[in-house]
Amino acid sequence: MDQDQSNGGGPEREETQVDFGPIQETYNAATKVIKLGRRWLSTRPDPDTFAGNVHLDKASYLFTTFADTFREELFGFRNRYLSSRSMQTLISNNPPLSTALQYLEDVCGRVFQAVYCPPCGEVVAKLEELETAWNILGEVLDDLEAQENPTLQPVWDRGAKQLWYGEILCREYRKTAPEQFQILDLFGCDRAGARDYAAFLGFFFLEPS
Repeated sequence: MDQDQSNGGGPEREETQVDFGPIQETYNAATKVIKLGRRWLSTRPDPDTFAGNVHLDKASYLFTTFADTFREELFGFRNRYLSSRSMQTLISNNPPLSTALQYLEDVCGRVFQAVYCPPCGEVVAKLEELETAWNILGEVLDDLEAQENPTLQPVWDRGAKQLWYGEILCREYRKTAPEQFQILDLFGCDRAGARDYAAFLGFFFLEPS
């Protein structure tokens, strides 16, 4: 009977050694602040009705929550999340990451000034800048994680009649299955990705005649 699942024995895969957790925490903090800022913007008084009354705007509960969360979780994020030597080394050795974090830090400084100093309209503009910095950091973080965790490729070992996906043995044939082997051979030649593998997965699991 064919074996469909197995652990171990397959092609070795390097473990991720770089911890992006602190960068993710920074990104998550920015995400939280931006969400709160958007909620505040969606409920703030109409400037025409209230004549742009800064005090009414800043006295709202949503604005206070946004401002407090920004101060407590995002402002000063380097000392809060990225102070370890390993993080400093990672940042200094990665120009895109260093640039993204520097931009976020600069924007946070401007947001701080806008939040605690009138006019409140400045907060709206700085919140837009913060969202831009957040998007840039997210893209850089995605790139870093992709480099450390490349998409797994299915590996077809024709001699052993085994189909591996990372460390998982997806299929081990006891009999020769010419049509299925031909497709698997093509995958082995052009390094087809997981989506191609998934598309044909049902076909692979058919019992050879």
